[in-house]
Amino acid sequence: MLRTAIQSARNHDWFASITEFVLLIFGVFLGFQLDRWNSNRIDQLEADEYGLQLLQDLTVSQQEMQLRIDYYETAKEWGQKALTAWESDTPYPPAQLVIAFYQATNAIPSSVFRGAYDGLTTNGLLVLINGQEFASRLAAYYAQPLDDILNAESAYRVEIRSLIPVDIQEAVRESCAIAGSAGFLTETLQRQCQIDISPSRAAEVIENLTEQPELKKQLTYSISSNTLFRYILELKIKDTENLRSILAEIYGD
Repeated sequence: MLRTAIQSARNHDWFASITEFVLLIFGVFLGFQLDRWNSNRIDQLEADEYGLQLLQDLTVSQQEMQLRIDYYETAKEWGQKALTAWESDTPYPPAQLVIAFYQATNAIPSSVFRGAYDGLTTNGLLVLINGQEFASRLAAYYAQPLDDILNAESAYRVEIRSLIPVDIQEAVRESCAIAGSAGFLTETLQRQCQIDISPSRAAEVIENLTEQPELKKQLTYSISSNTLFRYILELKIKDTENLRSILAEIYGD
C-alpha cells in the first residue's frame, strides 16, 4: 500500500495518494488496537483464572481459621484447668492436671493460602479482578502480620516442654490430639482424655511444676493470648467472608 501511495504521488494523483496514506495509517492503527485488545483479553482470562483460585484460597483460609479458633479455645480451657493446680481445693486429680499443663502449651502453625494473590501481583493483574479499590483491599488483607502473631513461641510452652518428662509428653500427644488433613494440616485437641500414669508420679510432676516461680504468670499470659488469638481470628474471618462474597458475585460461586 505504501508503494502504491508513493506511485500515485509521483503521478500527481494526489487524491489517490492521500487516500492510500489514510488507509495505511488506519490499517496500522487498527493492527495496534487489535494487538492491544487481544493482549488485554489474554490478561483478563489469566486474571479470571487467578480470581477463581483466589476464591478457593479464601474459602480454605476461612475454614482453617475456624478450626484454629476451636483449637485455641480448647487449649484455653485446658489452661484454665491447669491454673487450679495452685489451689488447695482443685477438683482435678494430678493426672488430669498433668494433661492440662501440657495441652495448654499447644499451638498450631498457621497455614498461608496466598498462591493466587501472589500470582496476580507478580503478573500485574490484581486490578483486573474488580478494580483498584478491591485490589487495595486485597493488598491490605494479605499485608496483615497474622502469622507473626499466631506463630510466636510462648515462654510457657518452652518451660512446660522442658519440665514434663518426655514419655509423659508423648503419652499426652498420642491420647489427647488427633491429626488430620483438609487440604491443610489440622490437629484437634480432645477436651477429655486419659493417659497411663500412676497417681504418685503425676503428683510428683505437679509438685515440681507448681514450685516454678514464673510458671503461673506464664500460664496466665498464655490463656490471655489464646483469648486474643480467638478475637483476631474472628475479625479475620469476617474480613475473609466479605472478600469471598465479592468474588462469589463476580464468578458466580
